Amino acid sequence: CAAVITALLLGHDYTGVILGGITICVMNTVAALVTKKVGSSWVDKLLPPVVSGTIVTIIGLNLAGFCATYVGMGIAGELPRVIVAFCTMFITVLTMHYAKGMLKTLPFLVGALGGYLISIMFNLVDFSVFKEVHLFSIPDFAFLHLNFKEFDWATLPTIMITFGAVNLANLGEHISDILAVSTVVDEDLTK
Repeated sequence: CAAVITALLLGHDYTGVILGGITICVMNTVAALVTKKVGSSWVDKLLPPVVSGTIVTIIGLNLAGFCATYVGMGIAGELPRVIVAFCTMFITVLTMHYAKGMLKTLPFLVGALGGYLISIMFNLVDFSVFKEVHLFSIPDFAFLHLNFKEFDWATLPTIMITFGAVNLANLGEHISDILAVSTVVDEDLTK
């Protein structure tokens, strides 16, 4: 994420990133409280459908180029990777359309698991990375390495603005997703 990279480039460890994350939490809490108090109409004024729709379109177009790289196009032996990508997509679509009950709510998980199994069949999975993995271990949490003494507090406004802008775009994307689902189920879910 651009905000995380910006915070790290300002010469900090994860202290700036965590403060940026706190900024996002505060923004979302304020947005939730305002929505609870006055309703969701303020969201339409701040991010009308033409804006939130444009945000989703831009995000989609940016990710479209990434798909070919993610599949492995341009890498030697790309055909099995492309086959796995298409099989994963078809498994996801078929699960969305034909599955019943709980399974119907998890199409992306089912697709990912199917794609993983097909990747194993094509010998695309490197199991050597699991040699150093332990079943139980204590994670190395970033908040355990906070360094407020060396943090340059003059960069905090830049970090807050950067994380805030990313969060605002994220809010627009979420609103667009809710509007799209509202159209599919023919019910206004923004309320």
